[in-house]
Amino acid sequence: MGRQRRRGAGRGVATEEEAEDDGFRSRPLTNKELRHGAGSDCRTMYGLAAMQGWRAAMEDAHLTLPDFDTDRGLSLFGVF
Repeated sequence: MGRQRRRGAGRGVATEEEAEDDGFRSRPLTNKELRHGAGSDCRTMYGLAAMQGWRAAMEDAHLTLPDFDTDRGLSLFGVF
């Protein structure tokens, strides 16, 4: 599949222990997950960023398949 690089940036301002009973934090976690990559032919390039924020747990999941079906020239990207 395609090339992918990952790096983290930023600093969290809250800790795991600070999650409230209602599923939210008193202060947001601002650590960021940054990714970018390209398909094997370098015609399809992508980037994404994710931050947990106020939620007690990260709820989003990302799917990045730039070479999903190379025979038909299809890529697949999603946020769930």
